[in-house]
Amino acid sequence: DNVHRRVADAMLAVLPDFALHTGDLVAYGSQASEWDRFFEIERGLLSSVPLFPSPGNHEQNAARYFDAFVLPGNERWYTFEWGNARFVSLQIDAIVPFGKQSEQVQWLEATLAANTQPWLIVWFHLPPFDSYDKTDLSSAVRINLVPLFERYGVDLVLTGHSHNYQRSNVNGITYLVTAGGGAELNPLPVAGPELQAGYSGNHFVLFRVDGKTITGQAINLDGEVVDEFTLQSEP
Repeated sequence: DNVHRRVADAMLAVLPDFALHTGDLVAYGSQASEWDRFFEIERGLLSSVPLFPSPGNHEQNAARYFDAFVLPGNERWYTFEWGNARFVSLQIDAIVPFGKQSEQVQWLEATLAANTQPWLIVWFHLPPFDSYDKTDLSSAVRINLVPLFERYGVDLVLTGHSHNYQRSNVNGITYLVTAGGGAELNPLPVAGPELQAGYSGNHFVLFRVDGKTITGQAINLDGEVVDEFTLQSEP
């Protein structure tokens, strides 16, 4: 909890327009005490910064998660625009189906196909590319979702689940694992072929969108930038 509080305070200090959460906000989503603690820690941040979460497996698909937030659409998967970017959130938590014929993936394809914004950013919990946790779930995400990301020109995919920071680039798409918000950290193994940067430490990622440029900085609790990257949109 103390680390979680430090991460939230560090995020508030940079005065973001809003925050995205890649899932596992709490350890047990069905327990009221977990949510009481979460909101007590996040009170300062949430008093001035809108939070857009995506459920992880630890939320347990519990009613308490959906009671805690008022989100667009059906609250499980949703989209919004901010500036010249479209953001798309999914429920990829190993609980709700995300097969190619599922309601969620059908909605995703229609949403991506209809996008008219220059920047297209998707976030959810289980990563398709993960140097720490090579599981069948990651394979399922690669099979069911990545072809849509590539077909419709997604620029950036943000995920969680493995408690570290990883940046990969696959077929022109930048994939981040960013899950250093307070839970026990996972070490980084020998880098896989996709991995461009990694960090096993508590952190958050600050994004700046300036027209045709997105700059991302992974920042640790000492205020150090442990990774930085820039994306350029096509003319």
